[in-house]
Amino acid sequence: KFPQVLLNDIDLQWVQCIGEGWAAPLKGFMREGVLLQTLHFNSMLADPFDLTGNQNFAQLRTNFDDYSTKLQMGDRVNMPVPIILPITAATRNLITTSRQVTLVAPTGKAVAVLTDPEIYDFRKEEVISRVFGGMDP
Repeated sequence: KFPQVLLNDIDLQWVQCIGEGWAAPLKGFMREGVLLQTLHFNSMLADPFDLTGNQNFAQLRTNFDDYSTKLQMGDRVNMPVPIILPITAATRNLITTSRQVTLVAPTGKAVAVLTDPEIYDFRKEEVISRVFGGMDP
């Protein structure tokens, strides 16, 4: 049994969008590197045929030491909206060392398993400013 992350209704709808392929080429919630691409370029790197060795770029943990070279290879896919799973500090502490976590609907039903989650700080102000063009504190 894996640690569980309780989703709210919006998170559950994102799980459905990802699961049905509407957020392709995403296969899960965005990792930090893909989030930054989305915020700054309104797109993300995609290489579905693995022509550059970046086929699974969006599923790999973010490695900023090797990031600049990877960003120059592959095609870009429009992705103007960040698809992320914000969590509480308590949830963060619960799943920090977990390789897999179960995503649970508000009804208590397990709906998905998240493999190798990447936990990073939620850049709330940056997301709001970049997506909506301004912020009213």
